[in-house]
Amino acid sequence: VKNKVNSEPEKALKYARLQLQIVEIDTQIARAHLNIGLALDYQSRFDEAIVSYTKSLRLYDEIGDDFWQGQALLNLGIVNYLKEDYDAAVEDYHNALMKFDKLGDKSRMSAIYNNLGNLHKERKSFSKALMYHEKSLEIDLERKDSIGIAGSYNNWGIDYRGGKSAR
Repeated sequence: VKNKVNSEPEKALKYARLQLQIVEIDTQIARAHLNIGLALDYQSRFDEAIVSYTKSLRLYDEIGDDFWQGQALLNLGIVNYLKEDYDAAVEDYHNALMKFDKLGDKSRMSAIYNNLGNLHKERKSFSKALMYHEKSLEIDLERKDSIGIAGSYNNWGIDYRGGKSAR
């Protein structure tokens, strides 16, 4: 389903709903709800996506799967950010960050810090944006992720330009 979401979100939604009809194991049901949420998200049907992501999150919580809980929380954060519900997005991002920190998933932690930086940039809170972008950069430097490093430096430039002197 994931590969079809970008190019054919209607088909992705159709197949994710079919998946939900035939699966019986909680992990598969949770994954189907996550896939439905992705398809709805790509169609900008954010309220419906939130419902699906929340169902997925509840199931993954019952199962005790921290990785997929973190992924559902990250997706919820992105949708809430797109809806401009920044307080909900911050809460979702921080909850996802706790899951990925527990798992040592530095890649996703860096992405979340970057998302938090972008969110605070939208709020014109440039010093907070810079703080989160710095955390993302620290992780990217540690991981030697050249694409992440370049993105972080780009965000720093925007933070400084927006805040004139964010520091």
